[in-house]
Amino acid sequence: MEDIKPTILEKPQRKSARPKLRIDMQSAQNPPAQGGPQSQGQHLQRGQACITCRRKKMRCDGARPFCGQCGLTRRPEDCEYTDRQGRTNTEVLEERITQLRARIQELESPSARSQPVFLHDPYSGRPSGSSSVPNVLGFMPNVSGRNSPHGSRGSGRSSASSASSRLASGQRSAVLPSTHSAAQTLPNTEENIKALLAIFAPHASRLGFSLNVPNFLASVAKPTGDPTRPHSGLVDVITLWALRLAQIPDFIVHEPAYIAKALESLPLAVGSDSPAHQLQLVQAEVLLALYFFCDGRLLEGRYHASAAMSSAMSYHLHKIGAPPASPTTAMAGLLLVGNTAGMTPAQDAIELGERINVFWSAYLLDRCWSVALGSPPSLLDERPPSLTISSPLPRLMEEYASMEIDHITEDGQSLCDFMNGSADYSNIGNRSTVHLCLVVAGALFERATRLLGGAGSERAADPEFLRRIANLETVVEKFNDALTQGVARQVASASNGSLTADERRILITARSIGQVSLIQLHNLLSESASASTGVRRRSRGMCVKAARAVAGIVRQLEEEDVGFLNPIIGVAWLSTSRILAKELGRMQETPEGRAATGEVQQQIASEVDLVGAAMNKLGRSCPLFAYQTTAFQ
Repeated sequence: MEDIKPTILEKPQRKSARPKLRIDMQSAQNPPAQGGPQSQGQHLQRGQACITCRRKKMRCDGARPFCGQCGLTRRPEDCEYTDRQGRTNTEVLEERITQLRARIQELESPSARSQPVFLHDPYSGRPSGSSSVPNVLGFMPNVSGRNSPHGSRGSGRSSASSASSRLASGQRSAVLPSTHSAAQTLPNTEENIKALLAIFAPHASRLGFSLNVPNFLASVAKPTGDPTRPHSGLVDVITLWALRLAQIPDFIVHEPAYIAKALESLPLAVGSDSPAHQLQLVQAEVLLALYFFCDGRLLEGRYHASAAMSSAMSYHLHKIGAPPASPTTAMAGLLLVGNTAGMTPAQDAIELGERINVFWSAYLLDRCWSVALGSPPSLLDERPPSLTISSPLPRLMEEYASMEIDHITEDGQSLCDFMNGSADYSNIGNRSTVHLCLVVAGALFERATRLLGGAGSERAADPEFLRRIANLETVVEKFNDALTQGVARQVASASNGSLTADERRILITARSIGQVSLIQLHNLLSESASASTGVRRRSRGMCVKAARAVAGIVRQLEEEDVGFLNPIIGVAWLSTSRILAKELGRMQETPEGRAATGEVQQQIASEVDLVGAAMNKLGRSCPLFAYQTTAFQ
């Protein structure tokens, strides 16, 4: 009988033609023997094989600059020899990363070593944990399937249940077994990489990919060994995302091997002197963190989000345009990795723009997901001058291409201007400010959460505390109003300056997060027994108003939009669903609520259904939110 080689991927059924993705796992796991000293009976002396072959227990031919095995797997940059006593640079770096990983886990999740982490529901009282920052997710996936007291109001529950059952059974959240290796993954052939990039490219913006896409695609096409070719770590993480986005049924079986391959590649970029590889390390950490967050692997996601910020700070991406500062390896408790002397100067405006945008992508990820997890961000507002952010706010990549490099850092507005309400809001919502709007919304979201994080209900009667809430509320509403008006201008415009689909989706996320910032700011006051009746009533009204505004944004979505939105919008939708469901329950149970018209109740009920359906769609690519939606229903 003819031997049939197993395959794990088939061509995705899509409308547009894409390059075929062919994977032969048998040939990938059993590469053909190659020539050289080893195949001719000549054996290397003990300790002369390259590090990669030693770790994978493969026969190495000792060729320089890279051996035949590393060349066969198209990973020559991973081939490293040691001809001296002691540890190699790779071993030193990997040991340091292991120490940093253990330290971060100890600082952020002290109880994670002995028991699973279950996040609390911020709308059912204060948590009994060490964290003083309320989180938004509410709870982690767990086997018990704890449900919300609210009845089921969503649609499309079967797909969400399927995703949640995988999470609950531990298929995605288990620790990676040591038996998985890079040999079990897709070979990095030119045809495969081209096909994977074609899958990933339409989603690049929503996933926080901030490099210049045409330049990146051109560099990937360069031959192996070219110093300008992207680092394998970034390519491996993009491969991981592309295979998930393709929704291949068999992918969950092989996913651990692809994750292991990506994790093996990243440490090799830590000590690189190449500015391009240094920036790609930060970008890869951002993508990998988001991958783990979407998968419900929150501890791993938090680790890589912190690694992204630490790397960005190490390379001084927060100080672009600022006078040079003396290098340091530890600032205000922030663990730094890699070359702490910063990058060499950018060669052109696009390269400088990539550095700016990648930093803000890491910043946004750190800010928003710290709220979701109830943990402090890596970079606090109360920081010494060495950690003050002076980099320009992000722009569209096409803007950088038309600017002189010296003019990029001359923009007078900073994030602090938007945080205190003194910025110029006239261009908010225009094409040139879409990335800026998302960063500002994320910063306000975290600031509102942290302001309430250390506050007990008794502080609801403190005039100073109420004054601080009122001041931040003014800033948030000023931003939200300017953003709403700016988007309305763009929608009404038929000129060439109107928004693209990608830009419109970024602003949808920014508007949603901006509104949920008001919910974070007022939810404690709406339930505090220490607050006056008038304060409670007003805060409840603010929460409901903001939640209904988010529902109105969801109603404006087009059919294909949900699959291309930044996954962090799921945090906003989850918070919105809880507020609306709670208000609906209040209207049905209290005399004050029953006095409301049936039409209002029906509208809020339909809004709960609307947001729940959007959450179910988002759960197709983010199992975490599929589970959260199912448990909430």
